Amino acid sequence: MCPVEDYNTNRKKNKHLTENERHNIEIMWKTKDDKGKKLFTKSDIARVINVNRSTISREISKRSKEVWNKNLTNSKIVYNAEEAHRDYKSNRANSFNTPIVFKNPNLKAFIEKKIKDDKWSPDAIAGYLKNNSEKFVFNSKISTSTIYEAIHKRRLDVTKFDTRRMVSIKQRSKDEIKEQKASKKHKSIHLRSDFIETREEFGHWEMDCMIGKAKGQNEVLLTLTERKYRYEIIIKILNKTSISVINAIDMIKGKFKHDFGKIFKSITIDNGPEFSDWESLEKDSNMLIYYANPYSAYQRGTNENHNGIIRWFIPKSTPFENYSNEDIKNISSWMNNYPRKIFNYSTPYELIQTELKNILSKQKLIDFFAL
Repeated sequence: MCPVEDYNTNRKKNKHLTENERHNIEIMWKTKDDKGKKLFTKSDIARVINVNRSTISREISKRSKEVWNKNLTNSKIVYNAEEAHRDYKSNRANSFNTPIVFKNPNLKAFIEKKIKDDKWSPDAIAGYLKNNSEKFVFNSKISTSTIYEAIHKRRLDVTKFDTRRMVSIKQRSKDEIKEQKASKKHKSIHLRSDFIETREEFGHWEMDCMIGKAKGQNEVLLTLTERKYRYEIIIKILNKTSISVINAIDMIKGKFKHDFGKIFKSITIDNGPEFSDWESLEKDSNMLIYYANPYSAYQRGTNENHNGIIRWFIPKSTPFENYSNEDIKNISSWMNNYPRKIFNYSTPYELIQTELKNILSKQKLIDFFAL
């Protein structure tokens, strides 16, 4: 009869030996018959504990110690469960891997600079390093989760407040859809073509107005986001009125004339009064205006997400008068040169530049990127 506890066959794989299992190994390995022959082989022990024979063989050979007699004239190899388990715990305590950001100070400095100075997310950094590994003399292999872990465990000189994604953001609720005015019903977002919805074609934009101070006739930002390539245009206008919006769009029309309709094929907007005059927005162009449902900002999700990025640079209730046109241009430039995971870490600028080269003359291409 076996002198030890029998183990069931459902033992988890890759589970380390316990102290009790080591005691059972010691008992079975030392048990002998009247002639001094071992009663249990390593295979027998493995079957009882329900592990592979190599596990038992490795355990005995690795953790057995040489024991000498009192006169130090003779020795034998003995497996002792208590010493074996003590040795195991000691090795486990010292078996952690040195984090990659500690092994590679150049990589650590690069990540810290990109997050703190260039406002990149951990995912953008990991993707950029992977796609441009040949540009770096240091090992650039690091995953998004490893960077997040390094921030959480303070292995980087960065806090969660230096990032956009790690600071909790109140989720917007999808309010119930309310009835639109009759004048806007025939311009509903539900009338958009399928290829606009699926982002197959370049030239379809989402537009919104961002306010700085909540009250008064203050300057606002008119934001336009191209749906296919996520390219961003930000224009500072005098106030949140229909006239100011129309003047901004007319300015763009004047720059591109007959090419305007090739770049701006449609714009989806909300139901704010500043966008009420859709006829003037469409005037003298082939561009189509579409209205999202009331209280349904998620239908312009790309534009809303980009507005959130702008708020990272310009917090709410901050007057836009405090920022020059050059400051605003620097924000849009940062957004358009930011590597996007959805594009395999290419940038909106790179993608839209390739598209526009087939549409615009060299001068108009310069004019477009100056917007």
